[in-house]
Amino acid sequence: MSLNNTYILLHGAWHASWCWKYITPLLEQAGHTVIEHDFLGHGKNPADFMGISLKKYVNQLINLISEQLQPVILVAHSFAGVMASQVAEMIPEKIQKIIYIAAFVPENNSSLLLEAKYSKLSIDQLLTADVENNQMICNLSDPNIIKKAFYHKCSDDDFNFAFKNLQIEPLLPMSQTIKISKYNFGRVTKLFIACTEDNGIDIDNQLRMANKAEIKNIVNLETDHSPFFSMPNELAQAILS
Repeated sequence: MSLNNTYILLHGAWHASWCWKYITPLLEQAGHTVIEHDFLGHGKNPADFMGISLKKYVNQLINLISEQLQPVILVAHSFAGVMASQVAEMIPEKIQKIIYIAAFVPENNSSLLLEAKYSKLSIDQLLTADVENNQMICNLSDPNIIKKAFYHKCSDDDFNFAFKNLQIEPLLPMSQTIKISKYNFGRVTKLFIACTEDNGIDIDNQLRMANKAEIKNIVNLETDHSPFFSMPNELAQAILS
C-alpha cells in the first residue's frame, strides 16, 4: 500500500456521513485522505425517494471514485456492503481494497432483503413500508428496538445523537439484486470486520456472507452493529491494518 491512501467511507441504511465523526479524524491523523460519502437521499445529498434505485447508488459511487487520482479503499458499513460489492464488480481496477464492517455481502443475484432473512432479528421489526405514490420507505421509530439492534454497546450520548439523526430510507434499493463474478469482484482484496455482539446482523450471518464471498481476512470486534461509536479506536486500527 502507498503511504497515503484514499478511504471512502460508506454509511449504512438510515444513516449518513455523520456516523463517521470519530473515525475520520483517526484516519486523517494517520496521514490518509478521507472522503465521507452520502448516498443519494441521505445527509448532505437530499433527493426525492421516487427516483432512488440501487443502480443510482452505484453510479453515484463510481462517479466519485473516477475523480480520484489513485485506486481507493472502500469502507462499507452494513447496507453499503451491497453497493461496494457491485462497484468492485464494475471497476475492480479502481478499488484497492474493500473493508466491510458488519456488512451485507450478497452473493450473485442476491440482495440485502434476501440476505437479511438469515438474521436472527427479523427485518420486519425494523421496517414499515409506505407504498403511497409507489414510494416504499423504511422507518425506524421505536428507540428500544433500535438500541437493541444497533447501539446496545454505545454510550447514551452516542445513542441519542444517532437516534436524533436517523432518517427514513428508500426500500427499493434493498430489494434489488447485484451481479458479481469471481473474475471481477473476486479479485479485489477484501477485509471483513465482524462485530460479534451485533444484534442487527448477527455474527453467524456476517460470517456466512464473508465465507460465501471467500473473504479470508477477518477481524473480530467484540461490540455491536455500530463500532464507529462503541469502539472507534479499535475500529480505526482494524481499518488501517
